[in-house]
Amino acid sequence: MARPFAGAELPSIRRARQQRAEGLSEPERTRARSALGGHDPGPVEARAVAAGVWLEHPPSDFVVLVSGELELWREGRLVGFERAPWVHRDVDPARPTALRASKPATWFELESLPIQSELTVLSRTVRDLTDERDQYLRTYDDFWDGPNAKLYPGPYRFGPFDAKILLVETNPARLDQLLPPGFRRIPGLGGHYLIVVADLVDVRALSPGAPQTGWAYRETTPLVPCRSNVALPGAYVPELYPDAPMPVMLGRETYGFPKRIGRTRMWDDGVDVIADHQRILEGRWGATQPSDPGEFARALVRGMVGLDSRFVSTLTAWTQSSGLGMRLPVYVRQQFLARDPSKGPRLRTDQIVQVPFQFMPISKVARHPDARVEFAPAHPVLHGAVRQAWAVRTGFEFSQSKVVKRLEPGRAFLRAVGGRS
Repeated sequence: MARPFAGAELPSIRRARQQRAEGLSEPERTRARSALGGHDPGPVEARAVAAGVWLEHPPSDFVVLVSGELELWREGRLVGFERAPWVHRDVDPARPTALRASKPATWFELESLPIQSELTVLSRTVRDLTDERDQYLRTYDDFWDGPNAKLYPGPYRFGPFDAKILLVETNPARLDQLLPPGFRRIPGLGGHYLIVVADLVDVRALSPGAPQTGWAYRETTPLVPCRSNVALPGAYVPELYPDAPMPVMLGRETYGFPKRIGRTRMWDDGVDVIADHQRILEGRWGATQPSDPGEFARALVRGMVGLDSRFVSTLTAWTQSSGLGMRLPVYVRQQFLARDPSKGPRLRTDQIVQVPFQFMPISKVARHPDARVEFAPAHPVLHGAVRQAWAVRTGFEFSQSKVVKRLEPGRAFLRAVGGRS
């Protein structure tokens, strides 16, 4: 995906010919009044733009979005999405936010607003900036102790927390490409795998002396059911996306989780996950139907028709337990670079690690029968069609890990140079 130029260079990529001016429809006018705190903008020249078109407007003007969705870019980075109704004005015109339609959109601009409406818009902007600041400050929390920055050994507890669990079906060959040497898909399961989008609101170490306050972040994790000759059936994690640097450092240093920063924005009816300057997952939940843990387990079993009896009993135990219930071996590929640059690019460690997860019981369940989830085109990890979407409340713990398979570091790394391992 092409990245935007700085604000001063934006005219060089204008596409005004793809915009058409027209008046507001009545539904658009209603949304405009909602965005402007009840103020009616009067006669305006609304512009309809196609997806991929940059909006042209003076940085000092108000941009009012009355239909569709916009991307927000700052200093060459995709920072988020906003859906109609929405109003924007740059806080610092010297550092403008570039806006591009991610879907067909209708918008107009205003040079000024009545003071009460302007205060309403300003208060929303301050609220959003405060939320961003609070999320950023949480990333300063850590699990190290001085002196020598010793890591609290765990176990680590996550939750209880709310999560979305997606059952996805894709081309089985694409899952085969994600699995490490010696690991295979579970026979009969086809191209099914899970994606968990979790709002981890209470993460803490349970070891003696560890801080009693937890820290919070969000994380999107694909889980590929797998088996091998050297380990129990479980789930392989090819890559996962926390939205804070602390879990990246902790997960990589302690267990080798292949974590990458991915900004996750959640609201009541949807989620966006941003990585690699693009939206890699867009979820819109639609209707919500109350359900129960038993139906959740039965539906997953029906959806993943290849689950063997061990997985069925494991899921049943999870939904019926009152304490730490389901145990699931989670596998990651732990890779560390060699420190001697004279020997060229190579790994000093390349191995498969098993992390034993213990899940808390599910306390509430709902289903999204009309969920619509899309992935970025040609994304190497997240792909396929979502067959089921669930909202659950659960949690998990894990502590010690063990190596189950050692690979050939040098050869594996050379294969990975210039692409993804």
